[in-house]
Amino acid sequence: MPFKPFRWYLLFTVCLASTVLFAQKTNVGFYAGPSISTLRMEQVAASDLAIDPFDFKPGFTVGAFGAFTFADNVAVRGELNFERKGGKSGLQLSNGNGNPIDGSINENFDYLQVPLLFQLSAGKDFKMFIHAGYAFGYLVKRTDKFPGQITVIVQDPNGGPNTSYRLLMPADYKQFDHSLVAGIGASPVLPNGLRLQFSLRAINGKPNLAKGDTAFDARNLSVALLFGVEF
Repeated sequence: MPFKPFRWYLLFTVCLASTVLFAQKTNVGFYAGPSISTLRMEQVAASDLAIDPFDFKPGFTVGAFGAFTFADNVAVRGELNFERKGGKSGLQLSNGNGNPIDGSINENFDYLQVPLLFQLSAGKDFKMFIHAGYAFGYLVKRTDKFPGQITVIVQDPNGGPNTSYRLLMPADYKQFDHSLVAGIGASPVLPNGLRLQFSLRAINGKPNLAKGDTAFDARNLSVALLFGVEF
């Protein structure tokens, strides 16, 4: 059965609402931090060319959260984030006409992201926590700096003639994304009762985002280092 993001989103929303009704304590906060991200390009057809034209590039995450505790050290956490993802070229590329592409080629994807996470914690004044769950994203803006067709030149390590490959890049990208999320962090308490939060988080996009005829399936992948305050 094909994956239906809306059905899962509805299920998570119902579970979150039910948890809030039985929650013993609610904490809220906000956070921000740098990230690195890339587009995982997986080949559609079998080929002797095994190449991914994207490397990691810097991005960022800004957001707010609510954590609803319904048992000792067990909580459900909902978030609303703005995240910049994407990838940059790690190769010297040419366009579809064989002309070199100048400079570093970047793809920026700005997402409005809604993660829904289950969180386990240990400790009191200095709390350690892990959380995992699912995130649903809406593409607000895409900065397109990649040509529709590229030529990759692969050098022969034995000194023979170079081999040229022409690849179709995605004509466009889908508006909706959904991702697996997992993170680990620490939360020390301050004298005034506030808590700082430090966390490391990985986000692994599941659907193919590419539209049109393309040599690759494209999926988001990012890692974020987040710093925040919990009230």
